[in-house]
Amino acid sequence: DMCSREAGGYFEAIIQVRATGRLPTEEEKRRSVAIARETMQQMKKKGDRLAFITDTQELKEGADLYMGSMNASKQVCRLIASEMGGSYSESPSLVGMKDGKNVYRITYSMRLPEFRSGDIIRYREKVIEIKNSGKRINGIYLEDGSRFTIPAEELKGAEKVAHINDAVMTVLVSIEEHAILVLDPRTYETVAIKKPVSFSARAGSEIPVLKTLYGLFAL
Repeated sequence: DMCSREAGGYFEAIIQVRATGRLPTEEEKRRSVAIARETMQQMKKKGDRLAFITDTQELKEGADLYMGSMNASKQVCRLIASEMGGSYSESPSLVGMKDGKNVYRITYSMRLPEFRSGDIIRYREKVIEIKNSGKRINGIYLEDGSRFTIPAEELKGAEKVAHINDAVMTVLVSIEEHAILVLDPRTYETVAIKKPVSFSARAGSEIPVLKTLYGLFAL
């Protein structure tokens, strides 16, 4: 009976993987599907005979997973959120009746976090490099290299201003007690910026810097 259901396209839930304020990356979509498959295998071993994936659809805006088991689908969302961050909500819809009882399907809306590792954001007038993004957002303040951490749900009003890949190499002219002098990568003028914590480069070497609307920062 279970085999015929799986072959016949039976599903009790749909997991819609999306991202807040952006499109999910290909890697995020692949990893979400992989987590779902791994979870289904584990749930089936524990006795959930409906723990199978009927269909997966990769879309520009994310991925849709058609799940045989409603209970296993919630566990998938929990594990995606635990590993990749984000949150989920559920919305039931009535699809018919069986033995005099209403039959529902659940749509789980899985929202991945807005910011990813390597994103440069501005939050409360500070520029921050995101190191990892999950239930907590961890990073460093680019102005001085000190640590930044905050629960993901509290990161409101932040804006992405660049990505770590936008950094360029420039010459470190000299090092002072609380500042370093570097060549502006666009104007080639000497600019003084605050020396980051644990700064160890030597004068005359090249270091990565990032120029944003909010200033020039040494990475």
